[in-house]
Amino acid sequence: MVCRLMGRIGVLGLLLLAACGPPESTCSERDIRSWTPATSEGSTPVYCSSKLVGYQLDIDASDGRPRLWEMVQLDQPVKPALSVSADIDLLTPVARSVRIEQGAFKIAEVYGVSSNVSTTATYKPGDGNVLRAVRVAVPSGMRYRGQIRDVRWD
Repeated sequence: MVCRLMGRIGVLGLLLLAACGPPESTCSERDIRSWTPATSEGSTPVYCSSKLVGYQLDIDASDGRPRLWEMVQLDQPVKPALSVSADIDLLTPVARSVRIEQGAFKIAEVYGVSSNVSTTATYKPGDGNVLRAVRVAVPSGMRYRGQIRDVRWD
């Protein structure tokens, strides 16, 4: 009787293992390892299928000092059309923005009114490298907990 029970438990265990296949790797977000956080305070990397796809933010400005979290990417583009967008969890009055700079000039900046913040610009050859930035500004007296995900750029 004990052997029969153990045999049934073993078969049940094998069936459960077979039904629990490997986790899905349907991560369609871009790897953002080429982006550099300006500060690591209050941010934890978010990974999906071994790709760095975002940051979990926990920024505490309840001490009365506003906080700024930003990540940037610097490169020499190959196409004239530039863009940057990110999904940034919405929590007002936290300011969420994306911007594009070329050389010493800001050529595009948008503050988000929805969770997806995006902007575009045109690259001018010879005017320097391009910097793209994603920023969260937390006003004094607040605490922001949210994610930056699905960062896209051209």
